[in-house]
Amino acid sequence: MYAYIPLIWKDMVLSLAGPETWANILLEAGISSEIEEPLLNKKTRREDLIFALFGATCKKMALSRDDLLRAFGRHFVSFTLRSGNGAFLRSQGVTLPAFLENVNATHNYFERDHPNAKFPFIESKYDPVADTLLLTYLSIREGVSPLLLGIIEEIGAHLYGLLVSFVPTAVPAELAEDAKAGRAAAWQVSWQNRPGGCKEDDPAWDKVRSPPPRTSFPALHNSLTQFMDLFRSNNVCLLFCATDDDAGAAERQSVDDFEEVISRTSTK
Repeated sequence: MYAYIPLIWKDMVLSLAGPETWANILLEAGISSEIEEPLLNKKTRREDLIFALFGATCKKMALSRDDLLRAFGRHFVSFTLRSGNGAFLRSQGVTLPAFLENVNATHNYFERDHPNAKFPFIESKYDPVADTLLLTYLSIREGVSPLLLGIIEEIGAHLYGLLVSFVPTAVPAELAEDAKAGRAAAWQVSWQNRPGGCKEDDPAWDKVRSPPPRTSFPALHNSLTQFMDLFRSNNVCLLFCATDDDAGAAERQSVDDFEEVISRTSTK
């Protein structure tokens, strides 16, 4: 199940906003210390608590659902690397295009141990002349594509020293209905070298968070898949977190300014 998600979620909040914001999120979600401990230690698996954490984080950090999913995707990569999976991830491709071309094969491998899992399909078409690629995404889940963008951004930064950019583009005609429902999307993906090379986590974060347990990538990946299953419908997401278009939503900034949002909200 989604056993590791609360632990990764806390790690994200502590890293980017600090312990005070985490305490405020728990208070907003109605999660006491007696509930937090078994939740973080995989002794309880309650969907209502996952939804409560999601909604409370949106509110306390003044983030939209999409920005929060994208930020969580980025932090999932950081947590995965710190959990001892760097060698595995680097083995998936010597370049970012090669990595993305191998995603479906990796999903097929995981399906042997998790036959009921429904992984998204990702098609990557690399143009060596332009040094860009066309990425097409299809899932049974609605509205979770921002999480994929966050993962790719952080894979590019951590493993390849790249700043990755996405420009939305039209999906193939046969995916038009899926795109309307939020289950499909396509982007023109480009990148440039990141100043300073491959990204490293801010050392200051280690003052407010604990080292993650060594965990296999398949176990973390399975938890992420189960987490996405909770948000199979956009209607479920909307019950717990506002979107950018909601009237009266707090002032939003793009995910490119995420750290600025965090620094502002963490003092509230």
